[in-house]
Amino acid sequence: MDRKYEIKSFRKPTAKAWALFIALTFLAGCTGSYGNIQRSREVGRMFENLEILPDHVYYYSGSDAIPNALIGIHEKYTLKTRYWKRVNLDKGQLGAWLRLGMGSDGLIGTYPRGSYIYGPAGEKIGVWYSIFDGRVVRMLEDNQVEVYPPMSYPGQNERPSVERGAVDPLANPMEIGAAASTETISAATRSN
Repeated sequence: MDRKYEIKSFRKPTAKAWALFIALTFLAGCTGSYGNIQRSREVGRMFENLEILPDHVYYYSGSDAIPNALIGIHEKYTLKTRYWKRVNLDKGQLGAWLRLGMGSDGLIGTYPRGSYIYGPAGEKIGVWYSIFDGRVVRMLEDNQVEVYPPMSYPGQNERPSVERGAVDPLANPMEIGAAASTETISAATRSN
């Protein structure tokens, strides 16, 4: 009798383990594969010299007047996005954005840098130019790619929401200081 109980208890976890393994494998297949973005001086010089790759489609993120990032995706890939805006980039437009301080948002000592965008197998699928480092590259079916835009400053629509009460790393330092002093003053008044 004890042996039957041991065998049954052994089979149940095994069946559950297989079901879990199959479910996780299925879900992993649905999420796509991830590439990466790596800095490259060559790409930075290319943008600074107003070189536009003819076999790439260009997109920008942020303000129409002064974007915070610019990417070029090779034409054999399709960018799937809600946040990047397609642009028929020419030397005049690129030069104007660079003269206006593209991506610097008025921050002294910040300059855009170039990067290559790589797929999961290490293949170059595009270029990135911004003061912000690239974040996530996700490959989907049918040569579709998602490139997450950089974190933006207050007032821009692609900025993820910050939970209430959390310190926003991109908030104006003066606002953070003012909030901290208000909390300190409130705490001091309560203790008196």
